[in-house]
Amino acid sequence: MYKEVKLTPCLQQRDYCYVGNIVDGFLMAAKTNKTRDMILNVGSGMTFPLKYYVELIIKEMNMEAKVKYGALEYRKNDLWNPKVNVDKIKKVLDWYPKISIEEGIKMTIDWYKGNYHYYNVKGR
Repeated sequence: MYKEVKLTPCLQQRDYCYVGNIVDGFLMAAKTNKTRDMILNVGSGMTFPLKYYVELIIKEMNMEAKVKYGALEYRKNDLWNPKVNVDKIKKVLDWYPKISIEEGIKMTIDWYKGNYHYYNVKGR
């Protein structure tokens, strides 16, 4: 039996980055005086359609889902291509995301599967 999931067409672009990469960037910036009083953007610097991430999650979870793209309308003020400019953090700290979004999603799903008892609480 398939679960039906209603979504927008999911063509809007997103710049997602695995949280471990973000933490690495923060720690690198905190450990040096080179970044004092500096604003640094941390992200992947790449965008993909939201549909790409949806399909990746379905695949990694081995889900049997029937996704109805276009069943919902886009939000009125949705951002279409918010891309993080990571040029400065790459130049100043030689930082770049070490874990791909594909591997990060897999690691996140594996963590949730291994720690199901923490968030599967009856009565919620």
